[in-house]
Parts: sequence; C-alpha cells; structure tokens
Amino acid sequence: MEIIVEDPVCDRKFALENVMVAEEYKGWTYFFCSAECQHKFNQSPATFANGPVPTKAK
Repeated sequence: MEIIVEDPVCDRKFALENVMVAEEYKGWTYFFCSAECQHKFNQSPATFANGPVPTKAK
C-alpha cells in the first residue's frame, strides 16, 4: 500500500517514498517535495504548520 503525504508549502501530494526532504517541527515530521519548499517552511513554520496533520516524529 502506497502512503501519500502532502507538502505543507505547495500542497503537492506525493508518495512517501518520493520525499526529497523532511523537517521536524514541534514534534511532528513535515515532508517536502523540494529543498525550496523546505526553505520556505523554515522561514515561517507556524504559517504552514496549521494544515493537514503530518506524521508524528519518532
């Protein structure tokens, strides 16, 4: 079964196996389709962290 994740910056949906980068923020792991989206997230994480619930960090 394929797991689909969503980039909180660009809202792109993609398979977990295709994740380019991930970032932990307040105990949650966010997945990004590119380093550019991760950079935008890091500039203002609270702006993007209110979307769909990401995967809980382990």
